[in-house]
Amino acid sequence: MFGLGFWEILMIALVVIIFVPPRKLPNFFYRLGSIYGELRAMNRNVRRVMRSIERDLNDAETRERKPDAGRADTGAASPGDYRQENDRTPPAAAETAEAPPPADRE
Repeated sequence: MFGLGFWEILMIALVVIIFVPPRKLPNFFYRLGSIYGELRAMNRNVRRVMRSIERDLNDAETRERKPDAGRADTGAASPGDYRQENDRTPPAAAETAEAPPPADRE
């Protein structure tokens, strides 16, 4: 239970008995129990959300790994394949084509 041993729990109990008057002990333990219950509920919600996020990420990774069924495979390499194999991007068509000389404006 929270990594507390017998002696730690005993010390906490003694501090509670010393500082909380006997007539307020039932209310104190009731509130302590409700706080504990709320913490457990929040923990359950966080775990559920984390599992949901993990499931969504796994689904997204699975979809990325599967090839598209509707796409026809032409056998041509995509630009992404070229970059992965050659570790650099191919020159763009605009960079390789010579630009026409600027027109004189007078």
